Amino acid sequence: GPSRATVATEPIYLIVSQGDDSFAAGSNSGLTTFEVTRVAVGSGALGAWTVQGNALPVGRRTHGHGALLWADFVWVLPGVNSETRGAEPTPIASTVMRVPFDIAATDPAQVLGMYQSSAATFAVNRCYYGTARLNAYVWAVAGNNGTGPIGSIERIPE
Repeated sequence: GPSRATVATEPIYLIVSQGDDSFAAGSNSGLTTFEVTRVAVGSGALGAWTVQGNALPVGRRTHGHGALLWADFVWVLPGVNSETRGAEPTPIASTVMRVPFDIAATDPAQVLGMYQSSAATFAVNRCYYGTARLNAYVWAVAGNNGTGPIGSIERIPE
């Protein structure tokens, strides 16, 4: 028979992981914040954006990175801390961060918990890459390694 559309009945959240909100004239540095908004079931309307108060290590500004939600965590992959216009970015060498996600949080500012470090790292430092999660791995596709665009693909265990 014909398929029926299913309307979600649980909370739906949209999460913004760090990134960049402006490009300065000479240089660019990422943000240190996560923001979360609730998506209204049925209409898809967005609620107010709420900065998460306890989600990030001090001073880790990141943009040009990847992030995904899996197994009650937001996984944040390395990117770049800062860059200068007209120059190649310098990808950071760092482990993957994971941040607990609490769908039942009553305080909108506490949807995300305290960050944790994961043991996973990329073999090639990269930024501005694509990500996918498949078969218990996070895949990083292409990007920039600091000397220009690269075409390599690598995977790290979830």
